[in-house]
Amino acid sequence: MSKKQINRKEILRLIQEGLEQGKPREQIRDELAAQYYGATSIEKFIASTPDPHIRKEYSVTNTVLVVVMVLLAVQKIFSAVIMVNTMDVHPAVVLLSVPYPLFFIMIAYEVWQFKGWAYNVTALFTLVMLIRSFQSNVFSSSGIELVFTFLPPVTVMVLAVYLGKTLFPHYGVFGPKKDAHGKTILG
Repeated sequence: MSKKQINRKEILRLIQEGLEQGKPREQIRDELAAQYYGATSIEKFIASTPDPHIRKEYSVTNTVLVVVMVLLAVQKIFSAVIMVNTMDVHPAVVLLSVPYPLFFIMIAYEVWQFKGWAYNVTALFTLVMLIRSFQSNVFSSSGIELVFTFLPPVTVMVLAVYLGKTLFPHYGVFGPKKDAHGKTILG
């Protein structure tokens, strides 16, 4: 039997089916590597797929993370609209503020789908946003404003790191973790 090119949706479906049947991740990797080219990509897909029982257990927490992410994106758009209406700011500011919330909503969709890489990107992106917010708001805002400015992003960052480490213990910032011999740790 000759090997086939990787079809992402098919590979993810086969990984999910294997995990639901209780197969070890290494066995799933070996079976898929025998059928498809791209063993490294297959390992990335396996490492970024949570176990079905863990996925079910953390689905509510994951939903909370997605909702807070979407609310944070909407808050950014409203902040830009308010700035245009209350200050002497050019309306193009609203257009300049749209890519961030759109990107964040796209990442929220990937988090909703339980994609391992999305949790790392969410945490890093939120950290950058927190640093930028801190630089511009810490001296010009009252205490209650600071709470509403920093609580949602801190919540997103903490939940993203927590869920990322819990759902994908062998998936690092740059992909699947390796052991001392350079082999991918799958679980």
